[in-house]
Amino acid sequence: MARELHRFTESFTAAATVVEGQVVALAATPGYVTVPATSGVEPQGVAITPAGANRAVAVAEIGSVVKVTAAATVTHGADVGVVGATSSLGPVASGQFRAGRALETATPGQVFALFVHPERV
Repeated sequence: MARELHRFTESFTAAATVVEGQVVALAATPGYVTVPATSGVEPQGVAITPAGANRAVAVAEIGSVVKVTAAATVTHGADVGVVGATSSLGPVASGQFRAGRALETATPGQVFALFVHPERV
């Protein structure tokens, strides 16, 4: 069962529309975040509120647990990050950035708990 624990959050400004549960990365403009389209971009965290462009967005950062939706099958303990050009979430390979680690198994379209811990795997 997906659960949430927002241990560390920070407020940023969205460079473009951000949906709750999307991975975000620092934008070129200080204080702004954007939605990365690949696992080659280092994540800052996961949006826990939706926001339109130039609006405030709350971001759960390292150590938090958030609800996200799987675009591909993920298993408990898997490194999860952005896969595909749609900012969807799924397992990432060595050398890519992860947004965190899956705390449960999920199939495509299923909500699961993600421990936010961005780093290169």
